[in-house]
Amino acid sequence: MKEDIRQFLDREEAAEQIRLDTQRLAQYAADGKTISHDVVDAWLASWGTENEGQCPVDLTGLDPLPDLRLEELRRDIQKGMDSGSATPLDTEEIKARGRKRLASQQTEG
Repeated sequence: MKEDIRQFLDREEAAEQIRLDTQRLAQYAADGKTISHDVVDAWLASWGTENEGQCPVDLTGLDPLPDLRLEELRRDIQKGMDSGSATPLDTEEIKARGRKRLASQQTEG
């Protein structure tokens, strides 16, 4: 199961990177900068290959926050994966704890 999760995360990370690159290219264009069709076409043609190209635009100075959030998410996911084997989800236990907490809040307030 862990391998399935890792494969899923790899696919999601790749999709997120494409989304971030696309956003950055849109910001690049909004700033009035351009890039030739041939360069973009070659970059897009490399997607999904062994030699996938990097975004052909110098993105330094653009918003680094999405990269930081993605890196934080990767760390959190890895921490969860490394924390041990999964345990069954007991929804009845969760509901019981929630009801108990709600009841104690209502008696306090």
